[in-house]
Amino acid sequence: MTLSPRLDDARVAAIAGSYDQPEPHTLAEIAQMIRLASSRGAETVTIGHSDDPHSAAAAKAFATAWIERGGHVLGTVQWPSDAASWLREARNLIRFHPDLYVLGGAPAGLAQMIRRLVWSTNWTARSTIGFASAAAPAMHLLAGVQYLDGLTGATRDGDTWRITDAEITLNPPQERA
Repeated sequence: MTLSPRLDDARVAAIAGSYDQPEPHTLAEIAQMIRLASSRGAETVTIGHSDDPHSAAAAKAFATAWIERGGHVLGTVQWPSDAASWLREARNLIRFHPDLYVLGGAPAGLAQMIRRLVWSTNWTARSTIGFASAAAPAMHLLAGVQYLDGLTGATRDGDTWRITDAEITLNPPQERA
């Protein structure tokens, strides 16, 4: 694509309201994320998150639990809620070619990061699981739901969600652990 993937601030504000922080992540959510990653046969992951404290804590909790079960974290990439392009962070996220990407963050910043991944790397939503914050409707509208097919994740209460054909489904049969 020749246009910048960065959304202008007016569009972000109209859809998401601001770069608000996601809610704190839960133990049930982290446990389900571990089950999702394990069910995909992943051994290596790269974790990406926005710079808010809740997303940073969720990334750390996931990394600790993943390592405890014998998995490997190849890298953790934090991105700012607002940036000129997110290109450096996108390249850092994909550089190790993990079995699976783990993403979370404030909806507006996460959408901006996903747009950069789509425009500038070989990342796909199918190779990714997301924290509950990745299921936010504002994130889908901003990122472009057409780029999210196959994105799967955990809810705050430990259920699962999946995006297929521009629709989000709670507890899809293939993702139940």
